[in-house]
Amino acid sequence: MPDTFSVLFKNGMLAAYAGHSKNPLFLIIPGPLSRFYLRGNVLMHDSKTQSSQELYQAETPEKAAMLLKAIQDERQNIRKEQNKILLIFLGVMLGLVLAALLLTAVAREMYQPDERRIHSPVPPMSLLEPAINEPVSVDIAATPPAAAVPQKSAPVAQAIPSGPEDSRAIRAASLKKATDSGRYTINLSGGRARTIYVFSDPFCPGCRQIEPTLEALTRDYNVVIFPVTLVGKQKTTEAVAPVLCAAPQKRAQLWQSLFKEDSVLPLSSTASDTPTPTSCTDGEHAVAINDRAFDYYQLPGTPQLIADDGRDIPFSALTSDDALARFMNTPIQGAGIDCSPP
Repeated sequence: MPDTFSVLFKNGMLAAYAGHSKNPLFLIIPGPLSRFYLRGNVLMHDSKTQSSQELYQAETPEKAAMLLKAIQDERQNIRKEQNKILLIFLGVMLGLVLAALLLTAVAREMYQPDERRIHSPVPPMSLLEPAINEPVSVDIAATPPAAAVPQKSAPVAQAIPSGPEDSRAIRAASLKKATDSGRYTINLSGGRARTIYVFSDPFCPGCRQIEPTLEALTRDYNVVIFPVTLVGKQKTTEAVAPVLCAAPQKRAQLWQSLFKEDSVLPLSSTASDTPTPTSCTDGEHAVAINDRAFDYYQLPGTPQLIADDGRDIPFSALTSDDALARFMNTPIQGAGIDCSPP
């Protein structure tokens, strides 16, 4: 009798072989909670649904033990393979779940975008008579706010040159026109040769941090604020709308008072020293137009400073008066401007 045994478990059936023989010593379909054990030199088996039975009588107890070990090794290998298949299956399922979540997030972003981040495909159009449902405009000049204006059909978009210099010139002209209208801005200073436009939200931490710098710049530049609600949303509207409803000459003081309080609060008619309605519709509409202009220009965030020639002013240009003067006085055609202090 050979001294080696082999065991094969396939299709739910276990077969044991002696040596290289192709004839099995026995065949058995193990039941649930099956158990193989020795009784002397006899290999026994039972399970939850099968009673104890003799499977094979070896020549010696040692050879019976060798056969039992071969069975145990085969069953252990089967368990490893089953565990491996289970892990692969779980990994595939997890990958499918993550892919489904990712696709859901992408679909939600594509088909239900944030309203404040929808950029209009049409070029800038005049907002001489802005209406809530008309296309986004960044040219914010206006007629008197109380005048009732009949609805106009959407103007035909004009061709806009694609060059960056042309885009900057158009943006600069739009911002100046909006400033001259007096409806959408807070002028911290005037009468200077050059102008700096600032998109700011009083609930934005960076805006609160840079406000003292802006007040210092009023010595040399016209500093014009376009309030937006990027951070504070409705709270910003409630705080800023009364400022825009106040007389233009009083807006700077009211705006600066928002930054001197421990927290930004909506201004009451008493605080503004100007009778204003509880709901300042004109101010709310002005802030909404500023928000739409902010989105149209695809500005990255607040605070955002823009020179009167349409260029974005980097924060590195604010490190010193000389650095800012160099930036403001460098022609647009000049590339690679060094705005660092000498």
